[in-house]
Amino acid sequence: LQSFPFDCQDLSVIMRENTRDINISFLPEMRKTTFGSIDPRYSVIDEWDMESARIEFGSSNAGSSRSSTTYPMIILRLKMKRRWQVFMWNIVLIVLCVECLALTCFALDIEAGEGADRLGLSITLVLTAVAFLHVVKSGLPNVPYFTFLDWYVYSGFLFLVAIMIETALLTATGWETTYDVAFMFICIAYQIFYHIVFLFYSMKVRRDETLKLVMDSDSIEAEVNLSRPALVFDFTKGKRQGDDDRLLYFKAEAKVPKPMKNNHAPDPKKDGKGKEKK
Repeated sequence: LQSFPFDCQDLSVIMRENTRDINISFLPEMRKTTFGSIDPRYSVIDEWDMESARIEFGSSNAGSSRSSTTYPMIILRLKMKRRWQVFMWNIVLIVLCVECLALTCFALDIEAGEGADRLGLSITLVLTAVAFLHVVKSGLPNVPYFTFLDWYVYSGFLFLVAIMIETALLTATGWETTYDVAFMFICIAYQIFYHIVFLFYSMKVRRDETLKLVMDSDSIEAEVNLSRPALVFDFTKGKRQGDDDRLLYFKAEAKVPKPMKNNHAPDPKKDGKGKEKK
């Protein structure tokens, strides 16, 4: 969910036959051109759009089995894309309005004794941003990382905190109003620059997420193994430790994924017709 709310997910249904003494192969129904269908009208996942689906017939990866055994399997993958527009209207737009309203704090003149009112307005806007942060978190499972939308809300929160700290410093130190005017123009420039960057980066994140909609099972497994590699123990790298070296320990290392075989790659020993070169 790092790219929330622009994420695309892959919902999989895997059916596998574990019988070893019988040779089984799964194939589509050949008597009809259309051998299956998916009706999204009965879906209860209103937050998602089903962009496409793919069904794969084949065998399991022998490298994933300790005995290097393959099993016939069918994989149905539903390619889902989150409806991100509702989050833009309900969260991003409102946070943007709160940040723009924070600029009205500079209309209150600290030298005229309105510093307390300005500080109270800043605190109120900060609490509003905190409330919206809880709204964002309530719609997500507990994840130990920031999502794309979290970064946006937290950036707005820090922007409001910066205005509040600047107001408190001016009120306490009595600095000249020229510093306040300069800080106001810095805040305006920051808002324009930040939201332009947010717009283009959102487009990039969205484009990267849509690439998941065309990934097959091997590509998905390779991406998962790259981000979360398995840990293996090598018996040749054992070491002794403890009193009188009584303990033999092995340190786990990340498993190096095997390169995927390309069955469609041409054989250099054969010509284009499949015959061996002389």
